[in-house]
Amino acid sequence: MLTKILQHDIDFNWDEGEEDRELCEIDIEHIKKQIEEGYQEGELCQTINEEGDEVRGWWKIIKN
Repeated sequence: MLTKILQHDIDFNWDEGEEDRELCEIDIEHIKKQIEEGYQEGELCQTINEEGDEVRGWWKIIKN
């Protein structure tokens, strides 16, 4: 999936079975911070319930 963060086109995807999952505000802030620190890609981890289950994924800046 694609989104734009800090003027960068970002491709992100989640583990199998979670393809339709969107980025939450915490994910967006995490990506912003990593971009500001010079990263061009990184891991995503989203807590999905009160039991602490997580969904993992990956993001990266798309080079034009």
